[in-house]
Amino acid sequence: DTMITLMNTDTHKMETAGRLKNESEKAIEWRNSELYATDWIVPIADHPQHSDYLLYRQDLRDWPQSAGFPAENKPALD
Repeated sequence: DTMITLMNTDTHKMETAGRLKNESEKAIEWRNSELYATDWIVPIADHPQHSDYLLYRQDLRDWPQSAGFPAENKPALD
C-alpha cells in the first residue's frame, strides 16, 4: 500500500491522496506551516524577538517527539 504525498507550493500544505488525514498528520502540517511562516526571522539576528522565534522553532521541531503529541503541549510563541 503506497501513500502518495503532494506538496502544494502556494499554501505549503501537505495533502495525502486517497484518505483523510489523522490528527498527527494535521498537527505536522500545522507545525510545518509555522516553521515556513517563521523562516524569515532566522537571518535577522538583530530582531528584538530573534531568540524567542528560534526557541519557538526548536519547540516546533521537538513537538512530535513529546509526550501527548498531538493533543498536548502545542508550541506557542511567547
